Amino acid sequence: MPNADCTRNCWIAGGLTGLLVLIFTSVIGPLRWFEGLVLGLVAFGIMGAFLVWLICRGRPAEDAAGWHPAHHDTTPAEDMQLQPRGIRSQAAEGFLGAAQSAPTPRVAPSGDAQPVPPALRTDSGRNDIYGGSDDAGQADDLKQIKGVGPKLEELLHDNGVTRFDQIAGWGDAEIDHFADLIGRMGGRIRSDDWVAQARALARGEDTEFSKRVEEGSVY
Repeated sequence: MPNADCTRNCWIAGGLTGLLVLIFTSVIGPLRWFEGLVLGLVAFGIMGAFLVWLICRGRPAEDAAGWHPAHHDTTPAEDMQLQPRGIRSQAAEGFLGAAQSAPTPRVAPSGDAQPVPPALRTDSGRNDIYGGSDDAGQADDLKQIKGVGPKLEELLHDNGVTRFDQIAGWGDAEIDHFADLIGRMGGRIRSDDWVAQARALARGEDTEFSKRVEEGSVY
């Protein structure tokens, strides 16, 4: 340890020795506190000086001026200077230049080649997940399902859902998909049980809510 730390620790040990002398002579022993304090100070001075002489004498203080970093042998590859980011090497420049200068060959289409159609979309530009255009004359009144208002019916139409049998065939994946599309009202798909209502309506049965819609007392 440095010389200053050694000296400090020795005097701390001397102070503890003096404290013990005070306790055993005045607190526990028969002497008065003043007498014990004097003996404790004497013990502190003697013990501290003795420890400094015994332990710290001749210990040199650490000097950073004489410190030198250790030498480590490195290979030539490790000594290569790293280039800053954004600077390309000559080899990379040559490779990129050759790649950019080489033209991309064009393949002439043969008579049997057919263009790949884009993702299926309806004429209105909607995202039809059911993959077919729906005949407007065959569309069901989706508002007969409790929880489906005019706005939600329009959203369902925009996503290719126009008939009861489509909703009747929904599984968890479709329910979660349309719940995300609807937003905060998406939970009504399960709470109002759209699938069960759609199955009944697809079979030609009437529900209490669908009767009210047909009578015009809802919308």
